[in-house]
Amino acid sequence: VTRLPNPQFSPELQAKTTLIDFTVTQKGLEEQLLAKVIQREQKALEEQLNIVVEQVTQNTKTLLKLDTDLLQRLTSSDGNLLDDDELVGVLKNVKDTAEDVKKKLILATDTKTAIESKREQYRPVATRGAVLYFSIVDMSNVNVMYQTSLKQFQALFQQSFDEAETSNVLQKRVDNIIDTMTYIVYRYINRGLYEKDRLLFVFVITTKLLITAQMIQQSDM
Repeated sequence: VTRLPNPQFSPELQAKTTLIDFTVTQKGLEEQLLAKVIQREQKALEEQLNIVVEQVTQNTKTLLKLDTDLLQRLTSSDGNLLDDDELVGVLKNVKDTAEDVKKKLILATDTKTAIESKREQYRPVATRGAVLYFSIVDMSNVNVMYQTSLKQFQALFQQSFDEAETSNVLQKRVDNIIDTMTYIVYRYINRGLYEKDRLLFVFVITTKLLITAQMIQQSDM
């Protein structure tokens, strides 16, 4: 087990082991941070989303169970199906229940879409957080001492919400959090860098921001 982002092993060791990479990706971290943002800024929204997701899962299971029960009943029935009053009653019940469940699924899907749209308004905060963290990770390639755990970074991420200026305008609040987070993270990491590497850290952050914004390509670097 190693914490190194890109460990180098001898060919002999490589042949005897299986490498499993548990490191988080930038997109995966962005989704995690987005959930944390919503929990802080719109907790009710995240709770509502969890309820809707649970409802969709439960209703989908209900539909699958209805299909299974109906198939089992049909295969076990003898004689003319139309003469089996009990089976006809089951078919009607399945039909009515399936229609009701499908309506609930459509409603839940529409609700989920509306919630996701509101969550996306906070995505720039999560995107900036992911960019900053992986900029820090890249600095460990410059010097192995430049290591900051994800737990440490998440503490800085949460701190930015407390220190950012409040605003009733959503976009202004998002901008304030992004600016505060960038400053807090930069100051924290900058203190642990050698003087000669501080400008490089700024360069790494800037290029990652430009790549994420698709203003430049990774291949241009």
